Amino acid sequence: MSFFRNLLKKKKKGFTLIELIIVIAIIAVLVGLAIPRFLTIQRNSKIKTDIANGKTICNAVAILIAEDKLSFTEDKSGANEMTIKVKDNSSIKNYLQTIPEPKLDNNKKKKYFKVRITKNVDKIENNNTVNQEKPYDIKVLVSNDTPNEDIEVYPKSEDYGKVK
Repeated sequence: MSFFRNLLKKKKKGFTLIELIIVIAIIAVLVGLAIPRFLTIQRNSKIKTDIANGKTICNAVAILIAEDKLSFTEDKSGANEMTIKVKDNSSIKNYLQTIPEPKLDNNKKKKYFKVRITKNVDKIENNNTVNQEKPYDIKVLVSNDTPNEDIEVYPKSEDYGKVK
């Protein structure tokens, strides 16, 4: 009986190496499952932020056009179109107070918001001019000054953020 008493007295409290390794393995599996989910949520929030900023910019441009604080000057192509870098336009800067920058950054190039305004030409039906409800179409794009790489953020935002 004294042998068992001595055994009980000598028993050390604590975890064995195997128990610690199992706990670390379980934590590693949980982290491995959580990180991709977190990154997806973070990416989706950046996309939604850019779309919301695009809507704000679009509304600001529409108000500035309606108040005659932003005048329409055609691009050199003469296609009833005008493109504005939001960060370079003083009217938009003054109206928004702070110029948002795109949050989604796929290729690490410096990006900015750009507005493309298209003047809707009046339709002619039966030799009569018909006024359209919207004199301008306003699109907000994300650009990085690379030709043909502008991505529409608003109003057509379903393709924004998709990996090509």
